Amino acid sequence: MNHTSRTFFKSVLTLLFLACFLGGVTHSTAKNKSLPERDSAAPNLSGYKTWTKVNPKPELIPSPIAKLCNMPPPKLVEREKNNPHNEKYLTVYVNQTGKHAMLQEVKPHFPLGSVVVKEKLPTAESTTPELLTVMVKREAGFNPECGDWEFFVFDGKGSQVQGRGKIETCQTCHRLQKEEDFLYRWRYLPREVRQRLRPGAAAE
Repeated sequence: MNHTSRTFFKSVLTLLFLACFLGGVTHSTAKNKSLPERDSAAPNLSGYKTWTKVNPKPELIPSPIAKLCNMPPPKLVEREKNNPHNEKYLTVYVNQTGKHAMLQEVKPHFPLGSVVVKEKLPTAESTTPELLTVMVKREAGFNPECGDWEFFVFDGKGSQVQGRGKIETCQTCHRLQKEEDFLYRWRYLPREVRQRLRPGAAAE
């Protein structure tokens, strides 16, 4: 093969490589666009403990609900279903954007950018959560069947995302709370807040 032929052959290989590379980038971009929950950044939880603390003391949650939030493997569910010590406690925080809807609105509508953080605690006295479950209000049309919320599961430090998106175990429960913008806030709102928002609700 003479010099001219070698040069032509290398040029052809280079063009083929570029075509494959650019085609792969285009395909990857298109694929990602079909998953809008991956286009948005995960919330920064480094200072969430400085946000508004909704419930003054941890709220006991039944073990079946705790398991749904944890997204455990089936074997763990089977092993713990009769465990008397597997109930968990919940402490809830809301950022400034969502504070008014959480504490002031009878039928809340959380604005874009609202973030609700739920700490899952092993005991009422614990200060270190086992994990965090988080709801982030996204743009209209992101998740119409569940109020445009995106759901996250973080490790207890709030630094590692263990799950995100339209998590079905989360949505199965939260779809039932459309009147409350898909939150179960009456479970953990302080009595005085419930009484102010809905007289007669203090005993709920």
